Amino acid sequence: MGPEGEVTIRLALDEWFTMTASETHTLSATTRDALLNAEPSGLARVLTCSAASARELLRWCEAVVEGRTADDPEGAAVLKRAASNVRYAQWRGGEDPPSDPAGAAKKNP
Repeated sequence: MGPEGEVTIRLALDEWFTMTASETHTLSATTRDALLNAEPSGLARVLTCSAASARELLRWCEAVVEGRTADDPEGAAVLKRAASNVRYAQWRGGEDPPSDPAGAAKKNP
């Protein structure tokens, strides 16, 4: 997949509901529309968006998790799973996993 290819992301219903109930106003209009218009698929929602929107959605999920971990650990855990699903969809679409310099520093102090 090229940098502007499409990514299909499958989210469990609790992940999708938690994401849509969060601060989506900070997302770009394109990414927010893709999230809010995800198609039902059994016990999941499926959204297709550009690779750039998927990267934005991943950064957003991770930022919201950071802000919620202390106050809402259950919500943070759901969003963490959602972020994993976004990461998996990016990988499945051929995009390299995002670099995580902070995580690398934690592993190699």
